[in-house]
Amino acid sequence: MLISETRFCEFHLLTACNHSGLEDKAKDYFQLMKMEYGIEPSIKHYKCMVDILGQAGLVEEAEEVIRSMKMEPVVVIWGSSLSACRSHRNMELARWSAENLVELDPNESSGYVLMANMHAASGLFEEAMDERVSMKEKHVAKEPGCSSVEINCEVYEFASGR
Repeated sequence: MLISETRFCEFHLLTACNHSGLEDKAKDYFQLMKMEYGIEPSIKHYKCMVDILGQAGLVEEAEEVIRSMKMEPVVVIWGSSLSACRSHRNMELARWSAENLVELDPNESSGYVLMANMHAASGLFEEAMDERVSMKEKHVAKEPGCSSVEINCEVYEFASGR
């Protein structure tokens, strides 16, 4: 088996663990991949691990994975971390993730929006407004939410925030 095929298989194994909620198995496979087989994780492997750990509420472990990366984290890593922090109400790690997300892509609205929502949910309305004002001052626009449904072979699209 070629090394690229192995990476492909490892990624799908981690993805299966993610969809099945098997974070312990995913951690084992991730370590085996590195230690036993000498496969250097790709950005996709790291993103998958951050997703798995974040969904399981293990946001501190997800932070450790990010800090252990041999390459610089990309926007999707920070977005995944921020989303997990929001779900599990970890404001400190959320700030760290949002700062890194905005630093990498200042026009990405999700960092501002998720932090504003977290502040508002925590009753910190002034901080929530500060996030929204910062977006406006930097001319960062929130992407509209879109959904579609097919009824009788016709597609209807709905959008919010336009």
